[in-house]
Amino acid sequence: PDYEKIRDASKIEDVWSNFCSFIDDRVRPDEVVILLAYNGGSCDLKWLWKLTQAPNSTMNIPSQLQFFLDPLRVIKNYKSCPLHPEKTKLESCNLESIYKFVSGEELLGAHDSLKDVKAQTRIVGSALFFDF
Repeated sequence: PDYEKIRDASKIEDVWSNFCSFIDDRVRPDEVVILLAYNGGSCDLKWLWKLTQAPNSTMNIPSQLQFFLDPLRVIKNYKSCPLHPEKTKLESCNLESIYKFVSGEELLGAHDSLKDVKAQTRIVGSALFFDF
């Protein structure tokens, strides 16, 4: 590939090993992790499933990772959610729009993994979402 970030990226096996080590180092075996990914059901979760469930795959989902939460699905599907489009009157429910509604700030650098994670954390931790 010509895209520098892809060309210079670590191998998926190494990235997955680092991810699993990150979970194991921070979460006891008897604890449960919820994987959070905004609109992740359409892409992120499918890739994780393919990586870990493919024939002859050596990658496994850590046992602590038992649930998946897509905040976008919650926002769009639960009309009682204060962030539902009927309540916010926002034209879009994309991460940038919901983040701005919750925080009052622009999401600078959206689609950067770390910035998106921080934005999602702010959204699901807000009083407008937390109960869901």
